[in-house]
Amino acid sequence: MNRLLLVGLFLSSLVAGAVHAAPIGLPENTGRIGFAWGGERLTVDDPDGDTKTKGTIRPFTLVYSDWLPRGGWRYWGEFYYQRTTLEASQTEVGQDVRQIGARFSVQKSVRLAAKFAPWFGLGLDVSQARYTDRHKLDLGGFRVPALEFGDRTKVHVNALVNVIAEWKLNRRWAVGAKLEHSQPLGDGIRSTNASALVMFRF
Repeated sequence: MNRLLLVGLFLSSLVAGAVHAAPIGLPENTGRIGFAWGGERLTVDDPDGDTKTKGTIRPFTLVYSDWLPRGGWRYWGEFYYQRTTLEASQTEVGQDVRQIGARFSVQKSVRLAAKFAPWFGLGLDVSQARYTDRHKLDLGGFRVPALEFGDRTKVHVNALVNVIAEWKLNRRWAVGAKLEHSQPLGDGIRSTNASALVMFRF
């Protein structure tokens, strides 16, 4: 938990510094806040066996984005929470998964067509995950004490790659879509997600 808190404070300091360093020629308030909602496919690296790949809905993601001082780059930060259940089998560990974390990436817009310039980004995903009710099933498909495992709490660090397309509705509001992959640096939760975005410039 202390490790997660330190990383969160570090990312917050990066964001705070960039907020006060808007590029020359841009409006003073360039920060934007928004929400993302979408689906995700995830797989857990479990020390006691394989797990099923699960499709799930990520119900809450808070987004903040702003320009970096130079070069036409921007940063993209997310705070998220998710909960899902992986089903057990004779060879796969079932469990309840609760995860809270923050994602931070740096992005650059690349023009692919006259009116289409998506943002491509790289970053880090830092989260704390709680794994409970961990178990396998016996040959008859039943739960037995010999195939039950203890709860786990882990801090995970993942590498991120994402692409985001946005469309302005007016001066303040925009909608968009994001495709992202999160790959563990060690053990953790491997995931690919697609999300719809709503952003507001204040």
